[in-house]
Amino acid sequence: MWRCAIAENGIAVLRYDKRTLVHGKKISELKDFTLNEESVDDAVLAVKQACLVQEINAGKVFVI
Repeated sequence: MWRCAIAENGIAVLRYDKRTLVHGKKISELKDFTLNEESVDDAVLAVKQACLVQEINAGKVFVI
């Protein structure tokens, strides 16, 4: 129900699974896998993609 309230107030939400959830076994075999690769890089890419959506105000995109 809270998702409806968010959308009704003009707030877009982007949610995605971290690489470790999607590719856990493959990633566990990497020796130098970093926190940046697990979370930060994908969050930055998600913000860039969100800013390309016409209905989204790129000046009001936040990561929580």
